[in-house]
Amino acid sequence: MEDEILERNKNLNRGFRKLRVWREAIELYVFVKEALGGIKGLAFKIRDQILDSAFSIHSNTAEGYCRRSLNVKEGLFTLLLDIERNGPIRGNWSNYGKLGRNRHHCHLKKGHPTYVAVREVKDYEIKLVEVTYVGSHEKAPY
Repeated sequence: MEDEILERNKNLNRGFRKLRVWREAIELYVFVKEALGGIKGLAFKIRDQILDSAFSIHSNTAEGYCRRSLNVKEGLFTLLLDIERNGPIRGNWSNYGKLGRNRHHCHLKKGHPTYVAVREVKDYEIKLVEVTYVGSHEKAPY
């Protein structure tokens, strides 16, 4: 993705543009749009619904990212980069804890409220991790 597009409106909250999932959602939308262009005879309503669905993925990712406070977003982004680079088990994070065989949690922001991330390791070899919860400590699914 072009850096010029990513740097546009730098003064606004655009951290979601650095998320790999957001970039992949954009690529998926472009792919779907191009693929639909080559299909003849597809009803306009169906084509429009498919495009809207593909478009909503990156939009929802951006919206969810922007709902978190800046410190929590930065903490989550840093955690995801750390997992991507160093593997799924990150015992060096604040209040790290193992919740089960493949489930882990750590604090993203201390204070009140305390924000935590709960994640589940899906595949250790390829470092596939699903973050299942990011939010206040009180509502965490332990």
